[in-house]
Amino acid sequence: MAKRSSDKKIQKVQRAGKAAGGGGRQRRNLAYPLLIAAIVVVGVGMVWFARERRSTEVEAAPTLDDHWHSAYGTYICDGFQPNLADVGQDAMGIHTHEDGLIHIHPFSSAVTGENATLGVWLEQVGLTAEDDRLVMPDGTEYIEGETKCEIDGKEVDAEVVLYKWPPQASPETEPDLFTSDFGSVRLAADGEAYVLAFVPEGTDVPLPPNVEALANPSDEDPTAPTETSVVESVPGTETTTSTVATTSSTVAGAGGTAPTGGG
Repeated sequence: MAKRSSDKKIQKVQRAGKAAGGGGRQRRNLAYPLLIAAIVVVGVGMVWFARERRSTEVEAAPTLDDHWHSAYGTYICDGFQPNLADVGQDAMGIHTHEDGLIHIHPFSSAVTGENATLGVWLEQVGLTAEDDRLVMPDGTEYIEGETKCEIDGKEVDAEVVLYKWPPQASPETEPDLFTSDFGSVRLAADGEAYVLAFVPEGTDVPLPPNVEALANPSDEDPTAPTETSVVESVPGTETTTSTVATTSSTVAGAGGTAPTGGG
């Protein structure tokens, strides 16, 4: 009887060991797919993070290190207007040289990336562009529903429209059209072209006149004073040279420019 009882105890221990061993294998079998799933989740997360980082870097342009140029024009009814000029000192790095180009080289992070907008430049040149109204720097207003355009001898209604072309656009390139919120339009790339217009609905406005200057833009301000050396010679004395700042002004109806002296 004692032997039979001890055999039963041994059998119980063996069964318990087998049960414990089976549970261990089951836990090991579950651990492997969980590990694979964790690796997949981490990998997907790293890919998403890298993609978001690259996207953020692209959206950050223009940066403080960029120096871009865009062509622009203002088009009223059926023709382009004279180039605009800065109305004050440029504190942001988005300005013009009265050359038909927008010069974009931010001085401050306040106008980099998504903050580099057409509104910054509009303020710099003193041009007000609202959804239904243009106010030129000289105060001339063009208002939808009030100001008419004379086209082919007829007075017609007009609207405020912004035309935007991508870099390297040709006359065949279709522009994007904006009819509201002009100031929030991003200066998104080097070599773009813009025309802010007050025209009858459906008008096909051409690229701005100075778009070809984008191929070789100049960063020299043609309106800035230049220095001219004047040689003064008096018999019996030493020859002296003085420098006088001069600017060029165009006289209406004249065929050239006349220099004006500075003190």
